[in-house]
Amino acid sequence: MKHLYTTFVGLILFLTFYGQSCPGTGSINFQRWNNINGSAVSNLTSNQNYPNSPSATGTLTSFETPANTGNNIGVRINGYICPPITGNYVFWIASDASGELWLSTSANPASKIRIAFNTNA
Repeated sequence: MKHLYTTFVGLILFLTFYGQSCPGTGSINFQRWNNINGSAVSNLTSNQNYPNSPSATGTLTSFETPANTGNNIGVRINGYICPPITGNYVFWIASDASGELWLSTSANPASKIRIAFNTNA
């Protein structure tokens, strides 16, 4: 049986808690790289086309991608959300191979921390 893997490279989320004075709701972008062999996040991040030459880009209306989008692909979702109220929020990750979820409380990507990961291969 041949194994086909989808490599999913996490989410980078910039979360701002402004409460009711929130300036908009945010923006969620995605990039997809085709022909990524292997099931580790590093298979994507070490690819010569990552991060500057994705195969496809776009915006999302929710923080998820459609199921069954292909095999041997790597995906990065990044952006920010501005929740309408101050409170506790739950974030989670699901992937059919490896994936990571990173969170930053500011617009500075250097402040991000990995809050969830999956190393299934």
